Amino acid sequence: MMDRLPKVIRPLKLAETGARLQGWLPLSEMSRLAMHLVVSDAHVESHLQFGVDADHTRFVRGRIKASLPLICQRCLGQMEFPVDIDVSLGIIGAGEEAERLADIYEPLLLTEETGNLADIVEDELLLVLPIVAMHPQGDCTPGAQDEVIVQAPQARQPEETRRPFADLAKLMKSKP
Repeated sequence: MMDRLPKVIRPLKLAETGARLQGWLPLSEMSRLAMHLVVSDAHVESHLQFGVDADHTRFVRGRIKASLPLICQRCLGQMEFPVDIDVSLGIIGAGEEAERLADIYEPLLLTEETGNLADIVEDELLLVLPIVAMHPQGDCTPGAQDEVIVQAPQARQPEETRRPFADLAKLMKSKP
């Protein structure tokens, strides 16, 4: 059984010591992500390795796994969106440091010594959410995906056109 990960971490200290964090975080602690979920009683598994590379860049590398309960926009039923992503973050203290990061890193901006681990994981999950969540074609709940067939109007018999001023033209011609 995996342990629950700490809520607050010190990323710079963890990087200096080469710490490894493995465990789970509840989705209920991720308020921005919870807005997109049907329920937030599930959890996210994280395997994160902190360290310092040869260029003296402090980093967080690892893997995040979850099954996010989303609403299918085709059938409005619940669908599980599996997430299994690799994370490679370079820890920086100012925005301009992001330009100096190696291409293998995405910036992780820290403005304080401590950080909320759930926020870091939540950011990565938000980046992989689909724009429109949908089951694969044919996997929606029965009846919900049936297309509405719009019937083309049947050809109608041409109706006699009524011209209200046609008699007026006749009257004008008959006047002397």
